[in-house]
Amino acid sequence: MAAQGPVLADGSNLTSLPATGTSKRDGLWDSIKAIAVLRVIAWHTWGWAPLSWFGAMPAMFLASGALLAPSLARDGYALTLRNRLKRLMIPYWVYAGTCIIWMVAHGWHPTTAELLRWLVPVLDPTGPERFAMLWVPLWYLRAYIWMLIASPLLLRGSRRGWLVPALLLVTGSLLPDSTPLVVGDMVTYSAFVVAGMIISSRGLPSIRLCTALGISTAAALGIGLATGTIPLVVNTTYGATALAGVATSALLLSLRTPLRQLSSGRVGAPVTWIGSRALSIYLWQGFGLAVAAGWIWSTDWPRIGKTVAAGFVVFGVTLLLAEALGKVEGLAARRPPKRSHPIILIVFLSLVILISLTNIPTSADGTPVIASGAAILRNAQRVTEEPPPSTSSRPVVDPGLSVRRAELWRVAEEFISTHEDDLAAASSETFEFSVRTNDGLVSLRWSKDNGLHFVEKIKTLRDIPWYSMTKSVTSAWLMTLVEGEVVGLDDPVGKYLDGIPHGSEITLRDLARNRSGISAKFESNESGAGDSGGIDPGAEVRRWIADGSLEFKPGDGFIYSRVGYSLLAWALEEASGETWRQGVEALAEGAGVRLVFDEDVLPSGRSSTHPANNSYSGERYAAGALIGRVDAGANLFWWLYNRSLSPSSVDEIFTFDADERLGLYGLGTRPECPCTKSDGVLYTDLVGNSSVPGWWSLDRSTGSVWMVAPDKYWRGDGDPWPMWEELSLSIAKGLRR
Repeated sequence: MAAQGPVLADGSNLTSLPATGTSKRDGLWDSIKAIAVLRVIAWHTWGWAPLSWFGAMPAMFLASGALLAPSLARDGYALTLRNRLKRLMIPYWVYAGTCIIWMVAHGWHPTTAELLRWLVPVLDPTGPERFAMLWVPLWYLRAYIWMLIASPLLLRGSRRGWLVPALLLVTGSLLPDSTPLVVGDMVTYSAFVVAGMIISSRGLPSIRLCTALGISTAAALGIGLATGTIPLVVNTTYGATALAGVATSALLLSLRTPLRQLSSGRVGAPVTWIGSRALSIYLWQGFGLAVAAGWIWSTDWPRIGKTVAAGFVVFGVTLLLAEALGKVEGLAARRPPKRSHPIILIVFLSLVILISLTNIPTSADGTPVIASGAAILRNAQRVTEEPPPSTSSRPVVDPGLSVRRAELWRVAEEFISTHEDDLAAASSETFEFSVRTNDGLVSLRWSKDNGLHFVEKIKTLRDIPWYSMTKSVTSAWLMTLVEGEVVGLDDPVGKYLDGIPHGSEITLRDLARNRSGISAKFESNESGAGDSGGIDPGAEVRRWIADGSLEFKPGDGFIYSRVGYSLLAWALEEASGETWRQGVEALAEGAGVRLVFDEDVLPSGRSSTHPANNSYSGERYAAGALIGRVDAGANLFWWLYNRSLSPSSVDEIFTFDADERLGLYGLGTRPECPCTKSDGVLYTDLVGNSSVPGWWSLDRSTGSVWMVAPDKYWRGDGDPWPMWEELSLSIAKGLRR
């Protein structure tokens, strides 16, 4: 009797399965590839986090391994590599040429190195962030090419059984964030290629085993999602990707019988078509997303309308292009071409015209309107590596504003979902924030009634009082004058102000760091501002001058002092010959932002509230007088610390003494921990300042700045609600991806 080959769990044997390269196809793998590629398009279109829980890419690599092993066994490595690369590269070159022409027509000026990446994608092809939907998905081709190159090693590993893919998955889960993407993708996804090769040679595991493995890993994934140990978007880490991939692949294999029937039943023809056109569909989805970007997402339609319309557009354009141009893939695979209906040709020509007229619009500040909702551009982390955290006053280069928009949307969605109960407990019904990166500005708003949305019309953001965040701007003016050698940080305040108690002991540095020793008892909310009432900073300063007492020797303690900052601004005015307001307005002008001062919104005709009775008539002066939108804050602080001040000045502003007795306070700034201590200094990349309406933060490792304004920031006990600190940390983490 002739040898039957290994018997599979469903009763068939390996030799009875359709051979690769014949006219028949294995319905199981066609169905898996069809489901996976449709899920990929849905994810890239809408970016809904639950879609990422289905491990589509691991399932596609599993199918690739199962189909690759018989080719290697039959044709050998050299012929298999040649045939597979031919089938892969010819359709890819058609797509790549189209992309390059289209991006060049829209203003791209590629370098020779960038064009070489497009020619031979062993490294990720890149292009303008504005068109990232065209090039970000190409990481899959890069990964698959490396799998083909390494296929003899993978095949040898498959002969050692299931221990090899298990070890690869564990290794991938333990890789540090600094691991090159080529290596990380190779280790993680090759586990699924090896698993497919094992199935090809040994047969499918039993349905019972696949079911048990799928349910157990899906349960582990669910527990991780519920407890927060796994991010809601699981494909942002290799460990979560591996877990979701195992769960998805195992459950799909447990459904082998209905999946094979799926490819042969009433929907058999479409499933087989999608399976045979999987590469073309995967490639040409980029132009489906581009059309949606230019014609759907950029409209003012209701969000639900844009969501539905984008789905129709992306899927429709992608599938039509795959039908019209997928014949290239078929010819490369030596499949006989089928004649298309004339209507397909007419539709294809119409799509060419539509795509040629498509323009992905940008707003005035350079912010693109993204095609994929949130998803495809978020995966650009596979192109731009995350820099290691480092305290640096000059930022690294961002991977692009479009990526940031997508990531910030994900961060905000996760925050709202995770903290629904906390928001209710705080009676918070809205918050808005702006993030400034090297590429531009992103602003979002959430409200209980209208949900989350990008703010494209910046003027609709609210003006909020900055209060103590004003101190950060006053300190920046101080350092501007230090750089201009107008003043010195260690100059005594008495050098500029006559008759000040302890004028030879208190330095400008002491005032800016709240270490002067001036008590807060001289401050009140009703100091009496002439005939108007309210806070009078001039009266507060004069009250202290009349008393002259200190709580401690200057520099030896910490008291948060509004009087100290009023003295600081007054001294800087005397040294520079300009008012505090003029100095701050010059900084704002340099940043290109508009700020309001509290004296502008108070009733006219107020008496002076300045310590020297000059023209200032507001209530908070240099310690808290500024008013502005969150976009103004993000732009101003980004410009101050990334463009205006020198690296040494920025380092001085964000130097924090580790002695908690000294307040952990810089020059008008605070650290945002987790922090580390070394040689008496506190180190952290996250810094900023806060007040009653919200806070601003700077991530020194990326140079990104954000300002957040919730309607309920402070609790009744005088501390912010903890959820807002978590939001700030999540924004930082998202921007580092």
